[in-house]
Amino acid sequence: DLTVTGVQTCALPIFADASDLAICYVIYLRTVAENGQVDVAFVTGTSKVIERGASVKGKLSIPRAELCAADALAMAMLQVRTDLDSKMGATYYSDSMDVLNWIRNDGLSSPRYITTRRDRIRDVSSPSQWNYIGIKHNQADIGTRPISVKDLQASMWTTGPPFLLQDPVQPPDTKR
Repeated sequence: DLTVTGVQTCALPIFADASDLAICYVIYLRTVAENGQVDVAFVTGTSKVIERGASVKGKLSIPRAELCAADALAMAMLQVRTDLDSKMGATYYSDSMDVLNWIRNDGLSSPRYITTRRDRIRDVSSPSQWNYIGIKHNQADIGTRPISVKDLQASMWTTGPPFLLQDPVQPPDTKR
């Protein structure tokens, strides 16, 4: 298990997003020291072209692309937990209410494409860990569109959003 001297709490804030071009996720490690100092570190992130299954009748489905991003994030979390040898808490953020509703709802009859991904996500996380965050505060949005290296380096991609430095964390534009 991950233990660091002088650290009071460790958590993994995690973001997923998609566009008509790509899916993206980013994972941070947030620590609060015994003296109250908060630090946020980039753990991993990826951006990739949307898989073919995200289309419905030949047209791109952004909600399905968003679900693919959440699914990729859940699979990445399995690896991060193994690498860190930790079961520390995680908070997942998405700007897609469709995805949040799919993850939270057991009773809806959904296509196999959706239920397969939802079930994989729920094998790694619980629905209560998933939160809405507005698009302008979703760090994974950065990886869903073309960006120059210079702009990427100047973005909050590697440092995380400022709200993660608050104690307690108070994300803007959220709803459950």
